[in-house]
Amino acid sequence: MRKKTRAVQLFMVVGIASLLLVFRDQDKARSGLGARVTSAGMGSARVLGLKYQQWENQYVKGGGDRNLSVGLGWFGGLSTEFTEATGNAVINLHDGTVAVQVSGLPDGPAWDVWIIQTALGSAHSIIPDSASIMIKLGSMTSHANVASLFANLAIEEVSRLQPDLVVVTREGRDPTQEIVLMGTTTLFHDLFWGKIKRKVADPAAYSEGNSGQSPNLVSRLLDHLVGTVQAQGPIPNPTGDLESLITKGRNLFLNETFNGNGRTCASCHKENNNMTIDPRFIATLPPDDPLFVAEFNPDLAVNFENPRLMRGFGLIQVNKDGFDDLANRFVMRGVPHTLSLISSSLTPTILDGTSVPPLNRLGWGGDGAPGGGTLREFAIGAVIQHFPKTLKRSPGIDFRLPSKDELDAIEAFLRSLGRSEDPVLANMKMRASLAETGRELFTDDNTGKCFFCHSNAGAGIDSGPLQGVNANFNTGVENFNNPAAATGERIPRDGGFGHSPNPDGSFGNGTFNTPPLVEAPETAPLFHNNSANTIEEAVDFHNSTAFNRSPIPRGLRVHLAPDQVKAIGAFLRVLNALENIRSSTDLETRAGEATDRSQVSELLGLANSQLQFGIDILSEAGLQPDVVLAMQTAISLNRSAIGTDDSSARLRLIQSSMRQSKAAKRMMVRIQSE
Repeated sequence: MRKKTRAVQLFMVVGIASLLLVFRDQDKARSGLGARVTSAGMGSARVLGLKYQQWENQYVKGGGDRNLSVGLGWFGGLSTEFTEATGNAVINLHDGTVAVQVSGLPDGPAWDVWIIQTALGSAHSIIPDSASIMIKLGSMTSHANVASLFANLAIEEVSRLQPDLVVVTREGRDPTQEIVLMGTTTLFHDLFWGKIKRKVADPAAYSEGNSGQSPNLVSRLLDHLVGTVQAQGPIPNPTGDLESLITKGRNLFLNETFNGNGRTCASCHKENNNMTIDPRFIATLPPDDPLFVAEFNPDLAVNFENPRLMRGFGLIQVNKDGFDDLANRFVMRGVPHTLSLISSSLTPTILDGTSVPPLNRLGWGGDGAPGGGTLREFAIGAVIQHFPKTLKRSPGIDFRLPSKDELDAIEAFLRSLGRSEDPVLANMKMRASLAETGRELFTDDNTGKCFFCHSNAGAGIDSGPLQGVNANFNTGVENFNNPAAATGERIPRDGGFGHSPNPDGSFGNGTFNTPPLVEAPETAPLFHNNSANTIEEAVDFHNSTAFNRSPIPRGLRVHLAPDQVKAIGAFLRVLNALENIRSSTDLETRAGEATDRSQVSELLGLANSQLQFGIDILSEAGLQPDVVLAMQTAISLNRSAIGTDDSSARLRLIQSSMRQSKAAKRMMVRIQSE
């Protein structure tokens, strides 16, 4: 037990200690990304560091110090043939063995399995090319719907190779020719294994004293890293380098079109609109905004978007089940925000109607990312879906795919957004009586029952074998009234998770992913089809026949009175406003530390956006005018700070704004520990 504890603690220390070196090396590999943004914006280096540490703790606890696991799945737009097959590849870092198992491949033909390290730089995409390092593990055939492969990598290959992809092809084909199944590693995998080994450890340490026996790679790596850290002295603070990586990711997210139709990631995930879009925001955009490319690019006029549903209801056309029948195989979905992914991307440990992959729960069905279902693959899939110049979606012609290092930066930005943890509702007491009544109902197992699926207003199950993880449910939303249907526009039934065809024309198993609720009031309309315009409408949906006749357990059915619906809505609005203050305070703190005026303006502008959202969601329900006034005063002080040349005066104004926000928080909630 002591040895394992030592290993866990050491990797925690070494992982953070190595970040500074990692990001310096990454910077050398990246070309300039432009200077249109100068700060990390809504991204927080502190949040990213905390999320990495949380991930690492769980990863080591689950055996990550021994095994690197990569999920495998069909990748829309890149896979050369459709399949519902999914699987997993596990690389044992102790002895170099690799175990691959895939379910769903047809019996008969043979399949080759490859481990790949892609080249860095924007000249090379994440997809294998001639500059990639590709190792064929061997071939496998499927028997009774399951294909398995066990192979051995030389210990030198394990120690030097940084796996970015695992690819399955048909026998005799290599990954530059075709891809049937694919999965990627993640930024956190890179930090924990690949880059620590490649940038810090001495490869010679793996072979010394071998004496003809296979060395224990992890033990040798630990011994070497102990000496490295001891020799370096105090562990450096990596915050500045994290900030730099996040800023580069933000630049890409906001500005990079990937040689496509003009859209960027921020076309649908607006930073000043809580990383989403809605009809009210869409109405403020100019006619030539790339979001409306289907209205002025003839090659995208049909089967790419539905402008009427986009403008009127914020619905985006998504071909989640493949691009082979664009006229029929699509769904219309709202844009999910990308805040607080720590709460909404956790994978269940037991069967809940879905499978692994996906490794992260992303998108409304929980399977928004192709391949292995990682956040990195979500970004690749978004480029293929939303960025093409024509509906052929040909990589290198209709767009360029992101490179490995660009995906690192984008993933860093996305993982740095929002909260690092869910609030602890048991420690809170709302000052406003209506909001406090709502909190009590929300956490009541007999009345509101909200806590079961939204523990602490997040996206995790409250108890039982799925405690703390994000799961899928069929709550009957597709059987509820959808206002967009009244337009007469064609809206195919959304089958949710998966790709299996159903008699009603949908594809999937009918389940959808549980979203976090802390940010729900400010990111309305809600549900996967934007059918609820307010948080109160979303709460009241759970009184509907559609919900109470859905496959949810009988014990979770609810019957809320109108005043109870209003109270729960008030509670969630106040909770959201508290998150706005947390976010704005973080942005103001960083603005107070910044010396560059453009950074100050960016950060304070975003802080004011957060404060304004808090004002809006409280004012819409007539809640806490005293809080609204304090937040309005904070906005005014920040505006004065933006226009002030004197740095000392600017800091005093920012600090005064933060005091107003702190006062507003105390007007809303009493924390038991305070």
